[in-house]
Amino acid sequence: MGPGKPIGREPAAQRSPEYRILRYAGPAGRALVNIGVLLLDPNSDRLHMKLRANWTDVAPPADAEVLAALEDDLRARAEHEGAFALLAELEDSLSNSVRITDRQAVEVGDFEKALAELYREHIR
Repeated sequence: MGPGKPIGREPAAQRSPEYRILRYAGPAGRALVNIGVLLLDPNSDRLHMKLRANWTDVAPPADAEVLAALEDDLRARAEHEGAFALLAELEDSLSNSVRITDRQAVEVGDFEKALAELYREHIR
C-alpha cells in the first residue's frame, strides 16, 4: 500500500462485497439479538439493508421505538454520506445497545437475493 492511502480504505474496485450484522444488547443479563443485515456493494458504494420489522419481540417499549426508526435513519445517512463512510462511522461509534459485527466477505450475484438469504440465515 502506497503512502497516503488509509489502511482499510482501498478503492472500491479492489474490494469484495461484504456484510455485517447489527446486534441489539437489551437490558442487562439478556443475550445479544441479531436485528439486521447490512450488505455493502463496493462498486457503487451502496448499502443494502434489512432490519427486523417487529421490535417488541426483542426490546422493551422505549428501545423498540428507537429501533423502529433505525432503518430509515441508516438509509438516509447511507444515501447522504455514502455506504463506506457510514459503515466506518458505525464501526467506530456503536458499542452500547446497538452493535455491529466484523466485516465478512461474501460472493454476490444479485444483491437483493443475497440480502434476503443473509437475513434468513442470521436474523430469522
